[in-house]
Amino acid sequence: MSREHMLVIVSEYPDGVRQKELAEKAGINASSTSEVVSRLEDDGYLIRTIDESDRRATVLKLTEMGAVRAEEIRAEREEFLDEFFSKLSEKEKQTLSDLLDKLLNK
Repeated sequence: MSREHMLVIVSEYPDGVRQKELAEKAGINASSTSEVVSRLEDDGYLIRTIDESDRRATVLKLTEMGAVRAEEIRAEREEFLDEFFSKLSEKEKQTLSDLLDKLLNK
């Protein structure tokens, strides 16, 4: 799991996300999540706080620097995908989308 992907996931939760929920959303185990979170915290991209509703839980929030980086990552991904799919016609894009939907729903 890339650090960048974790930043984007955390950015989807403006009020913060519990570390356990982040692990589930990212599809990785708790120890791997903890390792990545520690590095992101050390680098100043996010902060850990205690969840006021459950003092046993940790809530993760992006710092300003983390929010900026998450937005940069989103823009980079969008630019890459636009370029990647530019080779397809609109009809081909729709066909691909329909096929992927079919695969993902089975």
